[in-house]
Amino acid sequence: MSDINPLIAAAGAAALALQSDSDSDSDSHSSNDSLEQDTSSDSEEREPKRRRGRTLNRETALNSSFNIRYLVPSLDERDPNSAGSVWNDESVLGRKFRQRFRVPFKMFDYFTKRYKKEYKVRAPTDATSKGAIGVPLLALGTLRILARDLMFDDLEDMNGISKETNRLFFHNFIGYLATLSNEFIHLPTTDVELKHVADFYRQLGLPGCAGLANCVHLFWDKCPTPLVSQCRGIEKFPSVVFQVVVSHTKSIMSISSSFIHI
Repeated sequence: MSDINPLIAAAGAAALALQSDSDSDSDSHSSNDSLEQDTSSDSEEREPKRRRGRTLNRETALNSSFNIRYLVPSLDERDPNSAGSVWNDESVLGRKFRQRFRVPFKMFDYFTKRYKKEYKVRAPTDATSKGAIGVPLLALGTLRILARDLMFDDLEDMNGISKETNRLFFHNFIGYLATLSNEFIHLPTTDVELKHVADFYRQLGLPGCAGLANCVHLFWDKCPTPLVSQCRGIEKFPSVVFQVVVSHTKSIMSISSSFIHI
């Protein structure tokens, strides 16, 4: 209506101008007065467009559950031996963090600091992740998606950052983590590393064992029709398979390339 009203006013003004030429001077003055009243009333109806305020900003990020629950306590209590510190893998909060994000807090902190250093992350102008708090909160969102298979929209309630910002960071961050896989995922390469892994199994009555292998099935959403029957296993849906070797301390030592049922 805001675009149509000026056209109507202009058309009315042209019609009144033509009519005023043929009318008397008094009629012309009355017509002009009427036009001014119509134009003023029309301008009063049209309100100027205002920029819609952000619903998610730095304040929502600072007050988010991720920040209050994990990041603030990590700054207040940095002692790795404290029973209430998230830096302590054996503390209640440390165990909950690993269960919910699949990595210890020390490793999470290492990844985020290294990411900011290598990518030279600066304080964004975006109000949703302004300042140093942005990357840790976004990284927590990425890890929570990988751990719990959430939607990007769900993260708005957890880290106070928009789903679009979470989505863009997710694809960037997991691509960065993939480049680090060979540094952290490998079989024992020294006698000390092999002894560390094998000693756990020796105590459990499995001498000589150096890891446990199992397969993980991931749903293949766009599986080609000719391969559906080959890719469908006991899960009743098409999937690709990865073979994973882990130690008794939950350390992933090997991941195979993807393959399908044969």
